[in-house]
Amino acid sequence: MTGPGRAKNFHRQTSLGPQVRSKRPRRAAKNSTLVAGLLLVASFALIIPIAALDAPARQRALIHVHISGFAFLMSPTTITEGDEIEWHNHDGVDHTSTSDAPGWTTGNIAPGGVSAPVTFSTAGTYPYHCAIHLGMTGSVIVNAGAPELSAAAVLPALAMLLFVGLLIAREREARVADPL
Repeated sequence: MTGPGRAKNFHRQTSLGPQVRSKRPRRAAKNSTLVAGLLLVASFALIIPIAALDAPARQRALIHVHISGFAFLMSPTTITEGDEIEWHNHDGVDHTSTSDAPGWTTGNIAPGGVSAPVTFSTAGTYPYHCAIHLGMTGSVIVNAGAPELSAAAVLPALAMLLFVGLLIAREREARVADPL
């Protein structure tokens, strides 16, 4: 029987007075749902980075810069860290690709020839020129690559996440068992 001034959570009335329905089973159910949710999230947090660790590393690209009409075509050339560039000479005279700062020089590239590949491993802008024809200039813009995941860096952080989640769930379980 529910009326004004009566709590809605009365389950039944006995000769000893009203008995209030216990809320503990609900709290325990909520906490077990919380624990299950935390474990599910933590397991996905472990699975996804581990799957990423198994993903093949980005293949380095080989970029071709063509020399024609006494000019470096495709300049500036934008690449990613780890990529390589080869210069192809389509003119009837020798050319070089020589870094303005200490870095690289291809040496002479004969007409119809191709330079050895030059690898760019650090982000930045690299101006260059032809050492034979000083008016020929170009630049390479190297963008930072995506950071690579390592198990040594990822797994301890994920283990800590799981540990903290379990501590939170345990604390909540303890509050339900002893609400005061």
